[in-house]
Amino acid sequence: MKKIFPKIVALMVAISTLASLAGCNSKKEEEVVEHQYPFEIQKLPSEEYDVDEVHPEHKPGKLSGKKAVAELNAVELELIQSEFTCYLDATLMYEDYEALGIEYEDYTIGTFDYSKVTEEDVEPYLTMLDRLYDIDYESLDESDRVCYDKLVYDLEDTVYCMQFTEFPYFVAATNSFKGIQSEIFFILDVIPFETVEDAENYIEMLESFEDYFGDLCSFEEKRVKKGYALSDDNYEAIAESFDNLVAQEDDCFLYESFEERLDDIDGLKDKKREELIEAHEDAMKTYVFPTFEDCADRMRDLKGNCTNELGLYYYDGGLDYYAMVVRDKSNSELTPEDIIDIFDDEMDALIEMMFTGNYSMGYSISVGDVQENLDYLYGEIFEYFPELPKHKYTLREVPEVYAENFSPAAYLAYHVDSFDSNLIITNPSSDDDTLGPTLAHEGYPGHMYQSIYTRSITDHPYMYLNTPSGYAEGWAFYVELFSTDLFDLTEKDKNAYYIDAMLNVVFMGRIDVGVNYEGWDAQDAADYMNEKFGMDLYSADAFQEIVDICVVDPGYPLPYALGYYNTNKIISGIIVDNPDMDLVDVFELYLGAQTGRFEQIEASVERQLDED
Repeated sequence: MKKIFPKIVALMVAISTLASLAGCNSKKEEEVVEHQYPFEIQKLPSEEYDVDEVHPEHKPGKLSGKKAVAELNAVELELIQSEFTCYLDATLMYEDYEALGIEYEDYTIGTFDYSKVTEEDVEPYLTMLDRLYDIDYESLDESDRVCYDKLVYDLEDTVYCMQFTEFPYFVAATNSFKGIQSEIFFILDVIPFETVEDAENYIEMLESFEDYFGDLCSFEEKRVKKGYALSDDNYEAIAESFDNLVAQEDDCFLYESFEERLDDIDGLKDKKREELIEAHEDAMKTYVFPTFEDCADRMRDLKGNCTNELGLYYYDGGLDYYAMVVRDKSNSELTPEDIIDIFDDEMDALIEMMFTGNYSMGYSISVGDVQENLDYLYGEIFEYFPELPKHKYTLREVPEVYAENFSPAAYLAYHVDSFDSNLIITNPSSDDDTLGPTLAHEGYPGHMYQSIYTRSITDHPYMYLNTPSGYAEGWAFYVELFSTDLFDLTEKDKNAYYIDAMLNVVFMGRIDVGVNYEGWDAQDAADYMNEKFGMDLYSADAFQEIVDICVVDPGYPLPYALGYYNTNKIISGIIVDNPDMDLVDVFELYLGAQTGRFEQIEASVERQLDED
């Protein structure tokens, strides 16, 4: 079989629900308002999380009919506007962001704000909640209900998390395998130019790199002072990720990309074109690359400060924080105790499957190159999945400098007000033996399919701008496994792929909860695996890299493992309860429930079935 536990890195750009607090455009009430939802700014939780307190039942509101829908849409738009705090977010995610009532005087990649949260910061979110509570839920149709459920839950969760001023410091602002520095050039690459002003705004945006990445480093320095320093090896790895960017100063693909995008500006004169090219190169070499060089130096300067090379378990409040991570990454109300049981049971089942011997030791799942696999999948999936609207996508190979730490492929959705802005990035250095399922995960019927489909069926942009990672990765991993039925494989080959893929995510998930909730080190991980197999197979060295990933980025594997668990649970339930339902209808029903919490998806599925 393949090497167990490869790095799992997916580039999914989304606007976070827990948005930057600066720049919220909510209107504040002049008088003091008594909100239904209680909160108290404090360093760490003083009591255990209680779902009924954080997400309380509330009486039916007074607004119904068109007024209810209008208020729901108004709150949705207000929250979206508050999330687009910088030009980069808006111009990346929307072709026409001004249609959302968003304007900018400064063109930046944003601010890295780590100031202390105050009651004034929380006030706009509480006000939006009160407005939603005033809506009569029963008067809404299904599409509005799923948006309402998601808005209310996300706002309540946001307020809960904002209460605890120490929470933001538990996790580093960046890391070597999933940091903003590993994505920023790909993000810049897809920003189009239609006018000279677009190109000039883009160049001005590059000048903001100093401030953003400077604040990012300052935040990490503050974490160190608070006692949350990473290990020397991790700071060196982050520094090297910045070094890799600096090494591109004289031969960066963005130089050529910038010139190509200038070709899309109608009537651009040669003289102005040359001025823009020169200004772009100057900005890259004056602001961007020197900033990355400074970041590398500042990260290396933080070495020698680590007092805990293990997980959140060893920090005051760490268990409360990790429980929040589990809820977030699983996109559900699962607890750490729940997921220990889930992972242990799944490990037992996978090992039992391995011992039956009904799988092959070598297999290939591919019909050719990247394009050929995507074409093949597109031609096969609509026997089982709902149709998509017309759309386009672009393929790009990851530059060699990124290849070592980049996943086999990744999907990037941008300009979500269009179906034609989709990018799939592939890594030629990765193993091609499983290129088919990899592209099923990222393309059809995985991330790209789900992103386009969700956008095509909802009138609520919040539902696709804030797709939880647990939902997105759960679907993508589910259909990755499903895709083995679309290729010419024996049952042994299918079983082998299933075991291999599931072991990757389940055991990484089990290590994550072990490290961060039970205090594991690499030896504990080895002991666990040896106990499960009933033989002494592994030493601590075999799992040190995975442990390091879980320490640096708690919850990193959970969207895959738990997202799949929840997705499979719901879809399997639909199939069992409705044995005569065609698979196209099954997936249409599931996807029609959209991108809320998995508990909300289950409730929506039940409502849709009841209506039928």
